[in-house]
Amino acid sequence: MGAVIRHVLLLLLSVLASGCVASIPPSGPADLSESWGKELPLPKEMAAALAKGEVAFLPGPGEAAIPVRIFGAAGTLSPVLMTHGLQSHSGWFVQSAALLAARGHPVYAFDRSGSGLSRAPRGDSKDFMAWAREIDAVAQEAMKRHGTGQVYLLGHCFGAIPAAVYASGHPDRIRALILTSPAIYTHTTLAWRQTVRILLWPAGSMDFAVPSPLETEWFSELDDYKRFIAADPLALREATGDFYWQIFRARRYLSANTEKLTMPVFVALAGADPISDSEKNSAWFESLPAARKALIRYENARHILEFSPDRDRFFADLDHWLASVEEP
Repeated sequence: MGAVIRHVLLLLLSVLASGCVASIPPSGPADLSESWGKELPLPKEMAAALAKGEVAFLPGPGEAAIPVRIFGAAGTLSPVLMTHGLQSHSGWFVQSAALLAARGHPVYAFDRSGSGLSRAPRGDSKDFMAWAREIDAVAQEAMKRHGTGQVYLLGHCFGAIPAAVYASGHPDRIRALILTSPAIYTHTTLAWRQTVRILLWPAGSMDFAVPSPLETEWFSELDDYKRFIAADPLALREATGDFYWQIFRARRYLSANTEKLTMPVFVALAGADPISDSEKNSAWFESLPAARKALIRYENARHILEFSPDRDRFFADLDHWLASVEEP
């Protein structure tokens, strides 16, 4: 009887949700590795930073190669790996990448599987640990190229989740963990119909598309950046039900493994963030066992710090903190 009731519920939910979900396309966008940004209304600071990097495709743990924007390949300081948010991709963070490269850090900002320039199924994930394996693949390549056994790992927004998951499993490989506007805890949620459907559907078969709950104006208060975000063809505006289920699983895993984050940690919060819950993230930061950690709040920022009036202050603070960690 229970199986019959569950089947009926699934059918009803499918009908209710049919007007707002569809199937995710099986492959990513057309190859824009060379042309991305040229036709977009990029703020001038972004355009200048974008020109300083180059795109490479590194072997990944799956069938699809990992698109990586590399800045400062000849740098002599410890490499920095960068993971992006749910809707964004590596191209959104070229300013911070160029800044760190100018300070001597080789930077590897890569697109998560199914995002940005990735040719994997768009917006899909069947195993949150695959995000950590992608980080490891890029980390191993960066460490090999630069003759080191450690990297800095910088996670933006949603990217803070796979970054922290990876760091908890490989603390010896992380020189320091940097999280900006982390989505460990958020204000945003899916619509109740979508949430119930995900909870009832069999894991691994939720290929239906769920629209992102994020609004363009939530990312930045600056008009130039809002125009760019709205026009970006690589922005991920929907993901599969499986993807959102994996977010839940990753957060649950992280909650059980937070005590392993013993490396230096820097957290930067946006004071007016409608996406990430800065108060809960502050409490999570306080619970970290790291002996060396710092948290800075930028009251004038809405979400993405390098898209905010506090950009230069954030860059100065990040540069200063990294320099202090880099010292012998």
